[in-house]
Amino acid sequence: MKLVILIFFQFIFSSKLFSQTVSVQWQKVFGGSATDFAESIQQTKDSGYIVAGYSYSNDGDVKRNSGGGDFWIIKLNNKGLIEWEKTFGGTSSERASSIKQSRDGGYIIAGYSSSTNGDVSGNHGMQDFWIVKLNSVGNLIWQKSIGGSGWDYAESIQQTFDNGYIVAGWSNSNDGDVKGNHGNSDKNDFLVFKLDSVGIIEWQRSLGGSNSDNAYSVLQTFDSCFIVAGSTMSNDGDVSPGHGGQDYWIVKLNPIGEIKWQKTLGGNGADEARSIKQTLDKGYIIAGYSTSTLGDIKNHHGAISTSDYWVVKIDSLGIIQWEKSLGGTSEDIGKSVQQTNDGGYIVSGYSYSFDEDIKDTCGGMDYWIVKLDNIGQIEWQKSLGGTRDDGGSFENGLEIQQTFDGGYVVAGLSNSIDGNASGNHGNGDYLVVKLKNISSGIANLDDTGLSIYPNPTYEFINIEISNIFLNSDYRFTDESGRVIKSGILSSKSNSIDFCEFHSGIYFLEIVGLTKLTARIIKK
Repeated sequence: MKLVILIFFQFIFSSKLFSQTVSVQWQKVFGGSATDFAESIQQTKDSGYIVAGYSYSNDGDVKRNSGGGDFWIIKLNNKGLIEWEKTFGGTSSERASSIKQSRDGGYIIAGYSSSTNGDVSGNHGMQDFWIVKLNSVGNLIWQKSIGGSGWDYAESIQQTFDNGYIVAGWSNSNDGDVKGNHGNSDKNDFLVFKLDSVGIIEWQRSLGGSNSDNAYSVLQTFDSCFIVAGSTMSNDGDVSPGHGGQDYWIVKLNPIGEIKWQKTLGGNGADEARSIKQTLDKGYIIAGYSTSTLGDIKNHHGAISTSDYWVVKIDSLGIIQWEKSLGGTSEDIGKSVQQTNDGGYIVSGYSYSFDEDIKDTCGGMDYWIVKLDNIGQIEWQKSLGGTRDDGGSFENGLEIQQTFDGGYVVAGLSNSIDGNASGNHGNGDYLVVKLKNISSGIANLDDTGLSIYPNPTYEFINIEISNIFLNSDYRFTDESGRVIKSGILSSKSNSIDFCEFHSGIYFLEIVGLTKLTARIIKK
């Protein structure tokens, strides 16, 4: 037996690996006879998936509807089969926009509600942010209606380092829980709430100017601050003068919600940021859409009346490092972006185009998935769907995530009954597609019985071991050799919370009958 085995995992791939496109590993359609919209998906610690959106159905895969649209949450196993499904809401309308697994194994959901009954209590008028906390099997733990007498839409939520939550969206309220709106009753502000672990408001910020400002994406940054992305039509108040029309608006907040810096990005048309993620270099990657042909936008593919995906890489202070317009001569709407294990980026959205960057189409509107390298060059692209419209609308999400095995999972809306979307239940359904890739983001060594994923990680590390490593000691060290976390691998499946650590390179050492060392990247 080898006494010492040293293993270093580093995911660096040549662009030549991506001369082939990805293929579909599986696809699933979920819903009933009415319309069902998937908005958000995340891989869970057990390698399954959690999907959130809203449903008007009361049949098929949907077992209950309280009236109007309800939050509809589906837990899938790693092959895309339903483990459980739950609806939440009242007799009016609810829409779930964002879901994340929390550190306790449950789930936090953000969306909006206009109900005053059923699962919903505390509505302030019109529509409120509605925040729902579930346990690991989908049972309701608590719910909060947050807002004012106007229209309040929650678009994005994330658990914070202190086990609370940051949630962002947009609002035209100026009463109730909402203070400091910059416009009048028909103009929106970015609305950001910091909540504690049971949904109590710690602070609230209205950000914007005298025109409409809509936030769509928020996350906590490595330095315990917050970054918010959306769009602005203002050029006063908190908003620096823009480029004309509607611009991307990116706001960096300190830990108590005060503005550290803000940037408008765009051109002479309509530009809307829908997704932001922090990158390993402490900058940010942003995706959305643009109809502009001037200003910060270069190489727009269509007329000013049509949109491209617009992907922008900025540094830690919001300065543009590069930008790319992606698409064809028809409508292309970017919705979601994530940095990938190889340092590139994966972008999802939907497209009506059939030319320029779009090399294959399924018919009508398609999901369009684009893999970029670390400077924004296309490595591969893929259209998904059938002959009808698949993707969503300006209002709906179409989220993508890289999975533990280096593939990708994407969720949205499908109206098709063929192609990658066979199995439609009637009207629009959730469409979840798992893609496989020729590269792998999982460290998996059959000869040692060890699997470590995801790597890179944002929040946690899963360590799967065989019997020979059971009850082995483990420890994480930083690059200086300082031990930052240690413990015992007491089961074959171990999930280690990595959220408290700053971004960088760490080493995992497992000491049993053999000694293993793995290189871990924290984003």
